[in-house]
Amino acid sequence: MDYRLQLLSFLLSFIFGIVLAIVNQVFLIYIRNKYQVIRYLLATFLAFDLAMLYMALMYKTNEGVVHIYFILVMFIGVYIGNKVNILSILQKFRKVCCRKKK
Repeated sequence: MDYRLQLLSFLLSFIFGIVLAIVNQVFLIYIRNKYQVIRYLLATFLAFDLAMLYMALMYKTNEGVVHIYFILVMFIGVYIGNKVNILSILQKFRKVCCRKKK
């Protein structure tokens, strides 16, 4: 695997980690008032879907080669995505951009 393909895989894994953090935050908001069995089922389906999406992304990028350091970079993206709290930033951005003009 050449260095360009590895850098692209690192970048995609990092971005996927941030997207994973956002999806998790939104998922936790919407599932808060559900029954516990439904929560576990939905969380299982979501985890399976996201894992399949990551594998499809890796197959498109580098023929399905997944190294441990790609997964570590993805977890760093999740950590940063959770620390930054991207949902609040997006809400502030929406308030600024979508104001009704008088």
